[in-house]
Order: sequence, then structure tokens, then C-alpha cells
Amino acid sequence: MERIVGTTVDIAELTVCEVDESGRLIRLGARDRAGAPVTITLSLDQAESIMMTLPHLLKKALHARTNDPHYRIVFPLGRWTVEQVEGHACLIMTLGTADGFEVSFGAPPDMSRALAAVLKQAALAVDSRIGADAWRASCGALN
Repeated sequence: MERIVGTTVDIAELTVCEVDESGRLIRLGARDRAGAPVTITLSLDQAESIMMTLPHLLKKALHARTNDPHYRIVFPLGRWTVEQVEGHACLIMTLGTADGFEVSFGAPPDMSRALAAVLKQAALAVDSRIGADAWRASCGALN
């Protein structure tokens, strides 16, 4: 692991998340352990890089903490959409939670069909094993 050089700030509390007026920068406001305010400013590219890195780091941290490679953070799915992109052979699937977290994936038609088939088969298997109502209730208790 590459050693981090520079100032280390131990964040105690995230206080503000905002986008600047131009839409080019994201600012994260926080307080350090001593209560001093700290602001981190990221470009969209830097924020995207962090977004792509955090899930792997969280999984790695949870594995180290629990010694269980299957343990993960699970968010209850609150909504989803599938959109066609005009002029592209791609579907955009957006998955979101009820409180506003969302992520979008682009998928070609063959992958979309395969995903639909696997989801249908897995849902039918769970329904037959524990019942649809119990399945819905258990999804909220995964965290």
C-alpha cells in the first residue's frame, strides 16, 4: 500500500455536501475531532474516482472486520428505472433507495436479457422457499 504523505484530517462528522454554482466542483464540509471545520473540494472526475473506489474499500474493510468475505453493506431497493438511450444500443438501469441514493449502469441488450432471466429465476426460487411477503420483509433487515 502506498503511504499517504501530507496532512491527515480525522473526520468526526460530515456536515455539508454541495455542488458549486457552475456544477464543476463538489464540496464536502466536515468537522475534525477537535471540532474545527474542514472543507474538501473535488472536481467531478475526482468525485467519480472516489465513487468507484469506495465500494471496494468498504468491502475490504468489512472483510477485515468480520473475516467473512460474503459480508457486505446492502441498501434496500426503493425504486428503479430502465431507460433506452436514443441512438445507442444500451439500456440505462438506475437503482435507488427511498432516501435518494442512486446509481446508474449502462447495459447492452444481451446483458439486460441475461440479468432479467437471472432475477426472475432467483425471485421465483426465493418465493417458493420462503414466500413473497417474508422475502420483502427480510430485505429490510440485511444491514
